[in-house]
Amino acid sequence: MDQADDRDRRRASDVNPNRPSIARVYDLFLGGKDNYEVDRYVYQQVLKVAPEAPEVTRANRRWLGEAVERMAREAAIDQFLDLGSGLPTNENTHEVAQRCNPKATVVYLDNDPTAISHGLALLADERYVHFAAGDLGEPEAVLADPVIANALDRRGPPGSSWGCRCTTSWRPSRRARSSPRTWTRSRPAPTWRSPT
Repeated sequence: MDQADDRDRRRASDVNPNRPSIARVYDLFLGGKDNYEVDRYVYQQVLKVAPEAPEVTRANRRWLGEAVERMAREAAIDQFLDLGSGLPTNENTHEVAQRCNPKATVVYLDNDPTAISHGLALLADERYVHFAAGDLGEPEAVLADPVIANALDRRGPPGSSWGCRCTTSWRPSRRARSSPRTWTRSRPAPTWRSPT
């Protein structure tokens, strides 16, 4: 196990069942089962003010799949960085991309301990799929992460998707650092983006 894997596994062990997780709540909106009582409480509170939230979440997920498929099929993008990926669920970025190109490389990134734990466990044996623990608000650090640096060819254009943008939009001091423009400037090659 290398140093990056060890660091990511330590972050994954920080799962707190008494604190709500945006990744687990989002998964709950998709009909997932990986959640705790505190997440179900947040889910119910959201439904009181936004009863359409589950359908909006499912529509968001469909859009992600369509965007990845178009990037892979029509633009021949063969590497993807899924930022704020959340918990693995149905129609993940790598599943969609690899239907178009079985050798498409996908790196998932999240800072939620539950997402990290599930991502590392489910993707451990994947050749072209990787998971990195990182924060959207720190694009330079994320792109320097050994998992990402080794998996993505910086000379070619990556497709990037912005999952769960709400995870940074409520933190004004970090909003500018985590914007798509900041991420694009951090990449030397053109980047295809899909905000989700």
